[in-house]
Amino acid sequence: MWQVSAMMQNSTAKTRAVPRSHGASGESPQRPTLSDARRALAHTLDKALAKVDAALLEPSLTILLHEARKAIKEYRALLRLVGTSEAKQARRLAAETARGLSSARDRQACRDAVAALREADLLNTADAAHIIEAIGPDISDGREAQGHRDTLRRWLDVARALHASHLIAQVNTADLPRNLHKGYALARRVTDWSQPVHLHELRKRAVTHRYQMAFFAAVSGGRGARRAEKAQKLREILGGYQDVETLKHYLASWPDTQGDLRDLAIDAGSLYQRRLVKRAHRAHEQLFRRTPHQFGRHVHLAQD
Repeated sequence: MWQVSAMMQNSTAKTRAVPRSHGASGESPQRPTLSDARRALAHTLDKALAKVDAALLEPSLTILLHEARKAIKEYRALLRLVGTSEAKQARRLAAETARGLSSARDRQACRDAVAALREADLLNTADAAHIIEAIGPDISDGREAQGHRDTLRRWLDVARALHASHLIAQVNTADLPRNLHKGYALARRVTDWSQPVHLHELRKRAVTHRYQMAFFAAVSGGRGARRAEKAQKLREILGGYQDVETLKHYLASWPDTQGDLRDLAIDAGSLYQRRLVKRAHRAHEQLFRRTPHQFGRHVHLAQD
């Protein structure tokens, strides 16, 4: 019953570690030039699209959507480093595609939330099993599954056309340090820790910061890798919060004949969310203790 959730957690775990490279002499790696970073960004954007191609080869719709959505998140985060109106348009198209895949992802989010509540001893085994059964299985074939595959293929065609027409050329003039600075400043800003909508927005900003810092670490000999890992941990906490929020919305539609279990699970979810908010708050304070100006000095790229 919990195999799918465990599988998805293992898949996520594989993305957490950010490679850290060091010179053979043990000295600090040479700071890359802006041109080096721009070339690497163009290559990494193409690689993100290739990851969606690879996901389409997955026979399991659950894994396909998980991997495709992850690649699209990386793609959108990196497009923010380009900083043009055309890049914004490409981000919007990618976001619309990801939202179209949300129905299948919502089922998995509910299952992951139930597994988390069970692991936290906030649901017993029988109640958890009943909710999992009610959520139902994934759609592994048929019209909906094929529709998701077709949607991704159409989006890939459009995205690659945008690359060829102007996007990759615009990377060559992108102000990467400035856009890294903007991503940090956005992720640092939290207006309200009590509202799910604000925490959902923070999660998206943490995702963006995580992928941007992973990219910076890749082009700078590992500088920023630890920050990317911490941003990923914050994202996981906030992702767990969002999974429970999705489950609570699903449970709210249950009839009154199942009201006892519905109310018990919703209350358990709310308690678990309060715990997650405390963890997220601590992680966020640690990750963003520097001012944006202080952070900007750490992502400088040498001019050619």
